[in-house]
Amino acid sequence: MAISENSRMIRLPQNQLNQKNVIDKAIAALEQKLNREPSIDEINKRTGIKKETVNKLLRNVQKTTSLDFQIISEKSDDFNLYDKIPNVIETTDNNLNIE
Repeated sequence: MAISENSRMIRLPQNQLNQKNVIDKAIAALEQKLNREPSIDEINKRTGIKKETVNKLLRNVQKTTSLDFQIISEKSDDFNLYDKIPNVIETTDNNLNIE
């Protein structure tokens, strides 16, 4: 089975990537037509892809974001996602100072 080499963090089998692309195009077309986010049933009817598969691909195949992604905030200084992850791992040096 071929694996897609697009710039994704998690590589997908080519058939799943193809189905996801069909679903994305159907979602865009349905959003234009309906002026709202389409349901799984509507996507299924438009694409012919099983509801379970549509649901699985939409749930499991999400875009990844770099921890260096800059977040612009009106309330405070700009920051990146890495700044918001708490440092819960104690270093060996900190453990040595306790003794």
